Amino acid sequence: MRRLFTALIPPAAVRKAIRGALPEALGVRWAPAEQLHVTLAFHGAVRDAEALTERITRAAAQHPPVLLRIGAAGSFDHHGGSVVWLSADGAAATDREALRALARECGASPRYTPHLTLARVHRSRLAPALAAAAAVDPVEILVREVSVVESLLGAGPGGRAQYSEVARAPLRAGPAV
Repeated sequence: MRRLFTALIPPAAVRKAIRGALPEALGVRWAPAEQLHVTLAFHGAVRDAEALTERITRAAAQHPPVLLRIGAAGSFDHHGGSVVWLSADGAAATDREALRALARECGASPRYTPHLTLARVHRSRLAPALAAAAAVDPVEILVREVSVVESLLGAGPGGRAQYSEVARAPLRAGPAV
């Protein structure tokens, strides 16, 4: 069994810029740049990773590239703490619709809220972490592929999850919607 999710992975330069804009002095354990991603669908424990990858590849091939805007800061409660994130959604209405359709076909929950997780924080650190996240400059990127990613809990530095890309699935060739 493999713990898998489908994600949009921004280019390394974008991930480094976002991470570089977050201050170290707050006592917040920000996600490392190499782990920043937008989860489209969490699949959990998967027996047949090859079948899942084939399904995601077929779904991706039906969708054109999407102009993704990563921007506004937000948070939600999670396991007694809070998750601080940046919104990650289509830059225009047609991109938002296309992103949600792609997410549904990849297996997203109907409650899917596109976001890029920056940190999990104790509620006492939420206000300064949100303020720091709100200062990150918005960015738009053209998404041309999705990735199937494996998550190994506790296997990364400092006991974090370790992510490794299992497969990439290109979106349909052609202009963004």
